[in-house]
Amino acid sequence: MLKNIKEMHGFDKMYITVAEAAHARASADFVEKGAVATGWKIVGKEVHPLATTDFSMMLRDVRKSKADVLFIWDHTPESLTLVKQWYDYKVPAAPIGFVGPTDDPAMWEQTRGKVAYLVEWGGEGGTLPDQEITPLTKPFFSAYKNRWGVEPRGTANVPSYTVLYLIKDAIERAGTMDVDALITAIEETDMITVGGRLRFDKSNHQAVYGDNPEETLVGQALQWQDGKRVTVWPPKIATGPYQLPPWMK
Repeated sequence: MLKNIKEMHGFDKMYITVAEAAHARASADFVEKGAVATGWKIVGKEVHPLATTDFSMMLRDVRKSKADVLFIWDHTPESLTLVKQWYDYKVPAAPIGFVGPTDDPAMWEQTRGKVAYLVEWGGEGGTLPDQEITPLTKPFFSAYKNRWGVEPRGTANVPSYTVLYLIKDAIERAGTMDVDALITAIEETDMITVGGRLRFDKSNHQAVYGDNPEETLVGQALQWQDGKRVTVWPPKIATGPYQLPPWMK
């Protein structure tokens, strides 16, 4: 996605800010390595303490750095303050990353629209409006919304639903409840799910993810646009184009 934005808008400068947590630091290192390899310049990098409630000084530095993209990775509730301050100050750097609470359908109302234009890692494919990843996606989304009164959010909703069908499928293929036979059957899984095609990597037993739902499960990046969560990446499941904040045009 960063490569695509770079090509579309001519961006090449990134500022990285992440929470003081192992997963956040690892994400910063991973993204920095990949970004630099594709022509990005890292113009600032900061690790902020957990539960930080004022990001104004950091955002001042982002503005001074003339960064095109602000990469964020923070799972805490306080990370919403970073997004709201970014919006209030109209910082001319496009926010992309993971801001824990912001894939929740209630975030537009809770932030009074200040989550607009944020690109958020939205977890597993199948939890955003208007997606047609597989024939199972829209029925799942509608049934979830009808039952719980809210739209699903990224973390855990699709995998916890899918695993029941995975177990059923494995038992039927194995024809037994014997543990060893079920393990073999699960390893050989190849099934269409809400979020794409489910298969397991033989070497590490992890579900295989990619950007083509015909071959793998897919993750998704959402952007808040006019009160709605819009899938902007990967292209095969996108429901709308990426939008720049108007103060960056």
